[in-house]
Amino acid sequence: MSQKDQSAKYTFFYLLSLVSLFFMAFFSGGIWFQLINKYIPDTLNYYGGRFESGFLNFAIAAVLVATPIYFLLMNWIKKGLRSGELNSDSELRKWLTYLIIFATSATSIGWLIGIISTYLDGGMTSQFVFKAMTALIISIGTLTYYVYDIKKESFENKDKIGLTYFIVAIVLIITTLVFGFVAADGPAKNRMLRHDRQVLNEMDSLSYEIGFFYQENDGELPDNLTEVNRYSDNKVEISYKKLEGKKYELCSEFEMSSEESKDDNMRRYENKMNFEAGYSCIEFE
Repeated sequence: MSQKDQSAKYTFFYLLSLVSLFFMAFFSGGIWFQLINKYIPDTLNYYGGRFESGFLNFAIAAVLVATPIYFLLMNWIKKGLRSGELNSDSELRKWLTYLIIFATSATSIGWLIGIISTYLDGGMTSQFVFKAMTALIISIGTLTYYVYDIKKESFENKDKIGLTYFIVAIVLIITTLVFGFVAADGPAKNRMLRHDRQVLNEMDSLSYEIGFFYQENDGELPDNLTEVNRYSDNKVEISYKKLEGKKYELCSEFEMSSEESKDDNMRRYENKMNFEAGYSCIEFE
């Protein structure tokens, strides 16, 4: 194989390892951030301090996919260095390794700026401390490994320091995934949550339509939902009952109770979160 072909192959390995490293490191931190948000909740910080189950699920998936790809690519690169197929003094190796160091440094700086900014904007001190520690551990570990790697000249002997980095990284990633899976809801519960969110979405839409009907008919509520045009578009079965004055009830089947359904995607319904699993009614006005 020509030197040009080798350069193309190892450029591909290094660049794909950079992408895999980003997903593995950044979303490992994301898992820990969500664990911190869940077990040290900041109810005053909607965007940066609350638990988001959807993001946690994505982060777990990203780490699961990216981790084996990253370590496989690094193994191929190390084999090339040991066999001499890739020269340790080559400009290709130096440029691409420094590119990884640059990208990691830039990401770490942005990460820490975001954490500090959230804290200065009124974030919880305990959340700030744990998130800052998480970001520093991941950033320092990644940067020190690549700085050590770029200075290494011989790849013929066993690399005890590199092996230590590898073992520590694997232990931390496995620990991260275990805690992430414990905190995640799981597919079955997420499907039930999705059903209940759909019910609440439909009830929300119907409440607006009933409000318009009320305004257009001189303060009269509809006798039934067939008088509301949107009812035929509903994807779940909802029943309606007039109460005294301006009040009415919308009822449907829920997979879980409101107490069990308190996740990040249900917060917009907090004023309506009072229902039981099974057939249950929510009062509107």
